[in-house]
Amino acid sequence: MIDVKLEDFEAYRANLKRYASGLLRTRGFGNHKQGELNELAKDIVQNAYISFQTSRLDVFVTKLHFENFLKLCLYRCYLNEMNARNRSAQWTLFKKGEFDQLDVNSVFSNNLSTEQ
Repeated sequence: MIDVKLEDFEAYRANLKRYASGLLRTRGFGNHKQGELNELAKDIVQNAYISFQTSRLDVFVTKLHFENFLKLCLYRCYLNEMNARNRSAQWTLFKKGEFDQLDVNSVFSNNLSTEQ
């Protein structure tokens, strides 16, 4: 067993940032400016640090176990970020005031149970 302190996270920060950048590129963020991609990757790594800090799991079997735990924290933060972006993107499809005028009853009034 190895004993891990919060300072040990710093040794893995560069690798985690590269991992986060790779995940973002596979999601289509490769078309963004390099600075924006780096900043988003830094934010995801910072959120992974916070989740690592709050996990209170400070004893790991090996360094590989510790590194895999950090990657798991980072991947969860990446998924949370993508889910948040998807939720906020849904609201941008409506023009200002259009959402308030949406009548749900008239939109879904068609009877979908009839067979054709």
